[in-house]
Amino acid sequence: MTPRSARSGRVLFVDHTAKLGDSEKTLLDVAVAHRDRAAVALFEDGPFAAALVTRNVAVLVLASMRARLMLPRTARSFAMLYANSPRAFLSCAATGLVARRPVVWHLREMLRAPHFSALHVRALVVCANTRAARVVVSSRRVADSFISAGGRPALVRIIPDGVDAARFDRLAPESRATIRRERNISDKAYVVGSFGGAGTIERRILEEALSRLPDAHALIVDTPFGEHADLPRLIAACDVVVQAGEVSAAASRLIMQVLLSRRPLIVTDAPGISDLVENGVTGIVVAPGDSTALAAAITGLRAEPIRSDELAFSGSTEAHRRFSIDAMNASITQLIDEVSIGHTS
Repeated sequence: MTPRSARSGRVLFVDHTAKLGDSEKTLLDVAVAHRDRAAVALFEDGPFAAALVTRNVAVLVLASMRARLMLPRTARSFAMLYANSPRAFLSCAATGLVARRPVVWHLREMLRAPHFSALHVRALVVCANTRAARVVVSSRRVADSFISAGGRPALVRIIPDGVDAARFDRLAPESRATIRRERNISDKAYVVGSFGGAGTIERRILEEALSRLPDAHALIVDTPFGEHADLPRLIAACDVVVQAGEVSAAASRLIMQVLLSRRPLIVTDAPGISDLVENGVTGIVVAPGDSTALAAAITGLRAEPIRSDELAFSGSTEAHRRFSIDAMNASITQLIDEVSIGHTS
């Protein structure tokens, strides 16, 4: 067996895909922060593997079943396994048992249909309760779904996915005026922004609210932006941003980005929104489907610019503390160290 001194603190991240989805983008940030003591094992080759190599992160592509069967031997060179997806976790649970290594599972989706069948949920929860040293979840809502399915509460550690605060912090002061000129928006206009594409109902409610504010300029961008390079400038052009609808993973990232942009934010109440926005402190939360309340919230912020600025400042401060990449990596580093130090073999 590899001596503990040779593998102390080393972590093997495992993901089943090499596509660059939201989970993989987050793992990319984590892996880069830990590249001096980590490698990433993938069950296929693809863009994610290429992105990792470009950033000098060690990658092991286990594309064949025979290669995956060698995973326990590889795992013995590391202090722990860190599974980035449900499929990867089931593989790591078995691998960790054979290699006598602790396993961390990073869960970002709620354990419910349509993403998971009842049998799949049961298998994941049983494996987590018996094999996971920790279950990292991205929100209280995801934590509750795991616990409701029978997961042990003591395993859970809430660590929100981080977004790149630097994209917003380094934005040039003149960007606001520049993007307004590019879009033929008057310097005197009160701009209400909405990004990422809302559902039909949410779009109708927003349009109804804006119809009550004839002097407001709507900056509505339906294209899902994700990490779109122009998003910081578009948000900066707004006087207030409204994000309505379900709190999906993509919507959560957009809300975090708006907060980091130091723009006042109005959201509609939905399951999971309390994980992101504190009503009256970091943003304004209005009832869903109520265009009158939404219009009143926009009007209120316009009438009270000092309160609007205070809300934006508070939201930005809290977002940097909780939702930046640095905050996420600090929490994950602490967790990895705890699991590594606590494991003896």
